[in-house]
Amino acid sequence: MRTIPVVIALLAATSLASAQPVTEAARGSAPEPASVAFVTGLSAGGSETGPVFGAVVSKGLTSRLTIEGQAAWLDRGPGVTGMTAFGSLLANLVDPANRVVPFVAVGGGVYHTSFDMGRAGMFGGYGWMQGPGMMGGGAWYGPGAMLGTGPLPWPGHVPQFYARRMGGITPPDDGRWGTRSFTDPMLSLGGGARIDLGRRFFLRPDARALIVFGDGETHTVGMFNLGIGIRF
Repeated sequence: MRTIPVVIALLAATSLASAQPVTEAARGSAPEPASVAFVTGLSAGGSETGPVFGAVVSKGLTSRLTIEGQAAWLDRGPGVTGMTAFGSLLANLVDPANRVVPFVAVGGGVYHTSFDMGRAGMFGGYGWMQGPGMMGGGAWYGPGAMLGTGPLPWPGHVPQFYARRMGGITPPDDGRWGTRSFTDPMLSLGGGARIDLGRRFFLRPDARALIVFGDGETHTVGMFNLGIGIRF
């Protein structure tokens, strides 16, 4: 009769064990659940740096591969803003059951940038062009400048990647400079890490090189972010 309590105890222990939540080690063999992270950081390219704000949505394909979509707004200096949207494939370098999981990433998408030509400071050393004495019709003069005609070269803080596509600076007849915008394909390369703060929340430091293509040339913008995310 003593065997009956023993059997009952064994059955109860087995039932409790099967009801326990999945362990971290077991979770490592499964794809990462869907997550969203909000990011902020800095962008750098040429002589300009500025803040970045964006969001990342991701979903695991396997225990080592994750797909993500990312969108961000970048301040690229006086009168210049950028926006990017791209998808990436992430490869985890260690088992995702670890608390810290470094990864490498490659992806592609689009990069859009806008130049507010009427913004003070846009013309750098040619700032006098927005002051008294500016003339339209291809002629230009102002304080400290010699009278001349025809377009001027863009100042150094405008990347040559865009300056060559804009042509020279020619003051408009009506004095309204408007906005010049470009949308180009882009390749994203980089990596980062996922640092668990618990089962649902995590930190996500990340660095990417955004290689923009246009007219047979390239322009690279670095993006360095720190995000905080939540799993679903």
